[in-house]
Amino acid sequence: MAQSSVNSDLIQSPGWRQAGQVFLLFILAMLFANALLLLLESRLGLYSYFAAPQLQLLTQPIQWFCQVMTEL
Repeated sequence: MAQSSVNSDLIQSPGWRQAGQVFLLFILAMLFANALLLLLESRLGLYSYFAAPQLQLLTQPIQWFCQVMTEL
């Protein structure tokens, strides 16, 4: 009983709360930057990063992993 109250006090301390807020703010900033870059690339027609051969190379290890998992 006492141990759970110690844990809840630790989680609700201002340091942990501030760290959580900073983490959420960082994640939201990264998502916003990613959306902004995608919008910019679509406006300027810069699809080189999302070209089909490169995208296939990026997804190739995932396809191999799925094949190995289905064969087991």
